[in-house]
Amino acid sequence: MEQNRQVRIHLGPAVLEMAQAGRHNFLNRLCGALTECGYAPEYRPNGFAERIATGARPGWSMFEMEPPEGERSLIFRRAYVAPFWQIDRTDRRWDWSIARAEFTMDPSRRAEAEKFAAYWRKRLYPDLAPSARQTGLIYVPLQGRLLEQRFFQSASPVGMLETVLNRFPDRPTVATLHPKLTPTEAEEAALTDLQRRYAKLLVVRRPAAELLAICDLVVAQNSAAAFEALFFRKRVLLFAGIDFHHPFASVYRDGLEGALDQLDRVPDYDGYLWWYLQRQSLNAGREDFRARTIKRLSDLGMELRAD
Repeated sequence: MEQNRQVRIHLGPAVLEMAQAGRHNFLNRLCGALTECGYAPEYRPNGFAERIATGARPGWSMFEMEPPEGERSLIFRRAYVAPFWQIDRTDRRWDWSIARAEFTMDPSRRAEAEKFAAYWRKRLYPDLAPSARQTGLIYVPLQGRLLEQRFFQSASPVGMLETVLNRFPDRPTVATLHPKLTPTEAEEAALTDLQRRYAKLLVVRRPAAELLAICDLVVAQNSAAAFEALFFRKRVLLFAGIDFHHPFASVYRDGLEGALDQLDRVPDYDGYLWWYLQRQSLNAGREDFRARTIKRLSDLGMELRAD
């Protein structure tokens, strides 16, 4: 096998173990497609030394949810719901090709889209989705770096929260902390100050689905909870760039006033779920995964052939 036909797939320890044991369906099928098309995939760790080495080697490399290394390098990431995946050239999801694509819904596919959305809504949220209701609540899922405004954000997370509290002073607002992150002392102090100044604010740790089921509006930077809101048919106000911005009001895209003006617009929840997951992502559970993956890799620059 030519060295430039190698594909090094770099993974974290847990996923690497799963892949090597053949227990990762997406990677099994991805490697099968690559092998059929003349490539030699291999699983590798994703540590610093491996990253530096892979950039100097011939062939291609792929990383899960981490920046690619060089021109012949790609990333892959689960598209919020298994078994759907995205493959692209950058880890910046707001720069993915799907983010730049135009969302359109063919009326002749409406019944298919509604059936698809109903199936996944019931499968993912069998208990909570049927009870989804509106109570006037604003749900704000906070992520990391609460006091920092990063380049893809329109405000820091705390700044975003304060903007919401100022714009909707009479609405009960629940902000949740990221389940895997512990706030710093400065972040804790900022949140405590907001709760002191705004009586309608509550900061808790609570599962996203529980709040999605009862809120009217989700306000987030680019949290996956905002994508989940589609299943609950809840409006979303985004403060950061993301690939699934199309159906939602977006401060990052349209400015604060422009985004607020869009909040009365009812998104095409079912149509977008079908478009994003079934039409724009790679479904590792479908027979057409191989053909669509080969096309996607070819579009990204791989010279694929059937040996």
